Amino acid sequence: MNKIRQFFLNPWVYGVGSAVLAVLILRVLDHYAHLAIIDSIFKFLKNVLDFFNKNHELKLWVLIVLCLTPLGIAILVLWVVSLFQGETEPEFTNYISDTFFDINWHWRWLDNSILESSLLLLCPNCSNELQVKDTPFNDIKSKVYCEHCGFSKKFRLLTRDLVKKVLREIRRRI
Repeated sequence: MNKIRQFFLNPWVYGVGSAVLAVLILRVLDHYAHLAIIDSIFKFLKNVLDFFNKNHELKLWVLIVLCLTPLGIAILVLWVVSLFQGETEPEFTNYISDTFFDINWHWRWLDNSILESSLLLLCPNCSNELQVKDTPFNDIKSKVYCEHCGFSKKFRLLTRDLVKKVLREIRRRI
């Protein structure tokens, strides 16, 4: 039973069986509906064979055009496909660091926008990560400093306002 099942699941059996079934249906339609489908198919095939058996004169330029047309169509299709695919990642996402207010800033992109939590301040002297301290009650609102080399810079903005200003500047530069 298993061998019979395997036989009928074979793709060749499907193909040959479909062809035989299609011919039988066409023969029934030819006989009862008088459509002459099979005769039309045979006449078409005969005309195609007659066309290829005759001698035809072709100009050289026609032969060249016939040979280059598939190449041109392939190039056109590839070009159109490349237009629709586009780049997976925009070029501006390669812009991941810059210097603002004499401090090196680094960041990452997520879905074409800057990931705020990834903003990193690095010391311009030693490239160590800078520490941030807010002092909202003084004229100097925030201070960044390096624990490694002693670099420090004071701002009249709170850290969150400083970050917003840097983000605006990054967007302006892209």
